[in-house]
Amino acid sequence: MNHHLSQDSAYINDRHARFEAVVMPHLADVQRFVQAMTRDVEQTNDLVSETLYLAYKHFDTLREAQAAKSWLFTIARREFYELLRKKKSTHALDDNEAEQLWEDTDPLPDAKTDVHFLYQALERLPAKQREAILLFDVFGFSLNDVQEQQGDSLSAVKQRLKRGRARLAQLLGAEHDADDDE
Repeated sequence: MNHHLSQDSAYINDRHARFEAVVMPHLADVQRFVQAMTRDVEQTNDLVSETLYLAYKHFDTLREAQAAKSWLFTIARREFYELLRKKKSTHALDDNEAEQLWEDTDPLPDAKTDVHFLYQALERLPAKQREAILLFDVFGFSLNDVQEQQGDSLSAVKQRLKRGRARLAQLLGAEHDADDDE
């Protein structure tokens, strides 16, 4: 019996080590994605915890380590929309919550302000546009990955990105008007 116990412990330790190696490098990206989607620090912590719990619970279903990031984002996204279905409402970020969303890793003082304005503008986009922009432009997923995550056609994702970017440019005052060239 002790022989089985030591084999089980070895399996658990090995599984935990594999989980750490494959999943944990993507944790910061998952957290930033969830923060941008929830716009609530407490919900972010809850959703990231739930995502990690579910990822660990279902870790054996992950077939390829290279797919871990997309797999984690899928779990986080599914849990986010489940939370929305349960709550039916969200609230906008207040300034204190916004400050907690991003770490000050850039030595340029304007960078943090720019990020703050970007996230404020992202909040004003419809959820699917915001999500598409975050997945594609911020986290570098392919169009096919975004399409798979959102469950819509590729053309719908492309249109969502185009409209979302145009709206962001408008909200950030970066619209380029052809009349300005004259």
